[in-house]
Amino acid sequence: MKGYNVLWVPGVDHAGIATQSVVEKMLAKEGITKWDLGREKFLERVWIWKEAYGNRICEQFRKLGISVDWERFFFTMDDKCSKSVNEAFVKMYEKGVIFRANRLVNWSTKLRTAISDLEVDHLDLEKKTKLSVPGYERMIEFGVLHKFA
Repeated sequence: MKGYNVLWVPGVDHAGIATQSVVEKMLAKEGITKWDLGREKFLERVWIWKEAYGNRICEQFRKLGISVDWERFFFTMDDKCSKSVNEAFVKMYEKGVIFRANRLVNWSTKLRTAISDLEVDHLDLEKKTKLSVPGYERMIEFGVLHKFA
């Protein structure tokens, strides 16, 4: 730190898609889906999981004896943090730093959300091709672009 006094504010990300996937697997064992619960009840279940398992990183930090200000701890799904993130995105949008545009996305039909390039198996196709996809009985067509209004 080059001799400067610094403040290390601890915090953890909710690891959105990873957490969602774990909670959905737990729900599946109960025979229900997030769609059965609805948004609010699903978020309650995410918070229950976070309280039970999500503090492991902090517990590891404490065991390592890191010197942080635990009174200022942040979690990305806390109200204060969520509001700050929304405000930051609105400001960036208004400044033109981020924008909306037509782009290809990696859509997970299982999670029903866009996922990162890092979470995708890439396959170059020369033409439209039907492939087997886990969780589907029939072959699924790939290598075509669809436009939705």
